Amino acid sequence: LFWVGIDKTLDGNYVLIETASTETSEVHSIDLNAEGGEAKAKVLAPRKFGTLYEADHRLGYWYMTTNDQNNKNFALKVARVEPSGAAPFESWAPLPMAVEGAPAVFGDATDTSPGATMVTGLQCFKDFLVVEGREDGYTKVWVVEMADGDAASGEGVPVATSWHEVSFDSAACSCGTSVNAEFETDVVRLGYSSMVAPPSVFNYDVSDRQLSLIKQKEIPNYNPDLYETRRVEVK
Repeated sequence: LFWVGIDKTLDGNYVLIETASTETSEVHSIDLNAEGGEAKAKVLAPRKFGTLYEADHRLGYWYMTTNDQNNKNFALKVARVEPSGAAPFESWAPLPMAVEGAPAVFGDATDTSPGATMVTGLQCFKDFLVVEGREDGYTKVWVVEMADGDAASGEGVPVATSWHEVSFDSAACSCGTSVNAEFETDVVRLGYSSMVAPPSVFNYDVSDRQLSLIKQKEIPNYNPDLYETRRVEVK
């Protein structure tokens, strides 16, 4: 069984049509800036059994999370947008760091040992990426700050200048991106809940790394200060 989804990139430049099953996926893009009859659906990377991927667009580049090439925990990769619209798997490269020799963003995606990092989602903004995933079994949100063009790399290639984890009150929580409508922004809307905290929506300011509570579900006669949640491991 396959499902089909349609979405528009946050920068407003492309419509993405994704078809996927539990074992394979394929993304078509429609360029909303194309003139005349050129706005046609074009496949990024053709469907390949056993390979899953998702894609987003930012400043002339595709950003992908994929399990291709034995990256079972999903690698973060990047490829230039070509006039043909195609972006075959062999054209995707790991997202480079601004400092040569620095560890790759999220490390080795072929590592499936306990506690390894797994990437589950990606959203592109003008100056950064927001990545969802798991680490040590906990759900996580990371921000990858970006630089572009010759000023960043000398080759016009986008590079990651730094990346950090968004810190919530409790590590034992469920967190991820909420509804975001602005591409050029320093503030990201995130969702958060735990066994103590009711479902909540926060604004996260990337520049000062601060969370601001926007909305929280009201629970009658409930005082969260009377409870705590934590994970205890027995070896």
